[in-house]
Amino acid sequence: MNSFIRISYTNNPCYRLKHITGMYAKDSTIPDPHHTLNIILVYFVSGSGNVKIEGKQYNLSGGEIIAFTPAELYKLTVDDGQYHERIAITTNEIWMKNFLNDTHSAFMPFYKKQKAEGNVISEQTVSKYGLDVKFREMIELAQNNDGLNSIIATCKVVEILALIGKIIDTETSQNKERKNPIIQNALLYINKHLREDINISDVATKLNINKSYLSHLFKEYVGMSVMNYVILRRIYLFNHLIQSNDSIEKTAYEVGFRNYSNFYRLYKKHMQMTPLEFKKTNENI
Repeated sequence: MNSFIRISYTNNPCYRLKHITGMYAKDSTIPDPHHTLNIILVYFVSGSGNVKIEGKQYNLSGGEIIAFTPAELYKLTVDDGQYHERIAITTNEIWMKNFLNDTHSAFMPFYKKQKAEGNVISEQTVSKYGLDVKFREMIELAQNNDGLNSIIATCKVVEILALIGKIIDTETSQNKERKNPIIQNALLYINKHLREDINISDVATKLNINKSYLSHLFKEYVGMSVMNYVILRRIYLFNHLIQSNDSIEKTAYEVGFRNYSNFYRLYKKHMQMTPLEFKKTNENI
């Protein structure tokens, strides 16, 4: 049985902070659906596990940081039977937009980098830049969240983002990745044909492999089924386009959902809100 503690600090409008500790039997997570367009930073303080990001796998150990950029699908798994601790910062996209008007923004590396490239920052690099200390300071500030500490914490999030952006832009991760050429080709095909009618049989036929074998490989390397990946990728694209489009139904069709009732059900399931609620929440971005 899992025995762990999750503490969430959500009273700062610029970011969310989570501190998770304890003994794990099994724990896997995908991005919080409310923040699929935001940057997520996870300081993997202790324990071990692996993360699957867009068809690539990275082994994780204590002291490393994983940076998930907007629209990257991932699955984080913690090894069982040992103590684990992680600290996660999730930014608010509306707040982040304020820093992206300048093409020279320190945050641009998050938005320019290729999917699943440079996500894992080694323990040595984390220590080199003092990021471990800065994440710990975030917890201390959140625990005593008066007006001044809230301002200091926001500034520290900016500092952490700028440092990690610099690392992404200039340094190569020392954490060895595992990838499979079949899955890489499958992802390329899916993303190229995302707005069309597509299913696992189409992908398997295109790659000239057995459908069951593709399904097995996809779950192993991506952490979800082919169709769940398609659904989530379409939802991400919808969330991006609806910020400038007027019609929810037309936008849903544009990203590949041919049946609006089915889209509405899937959207609410994965996002925990309706498409209209998301649009209203983000209409001032």
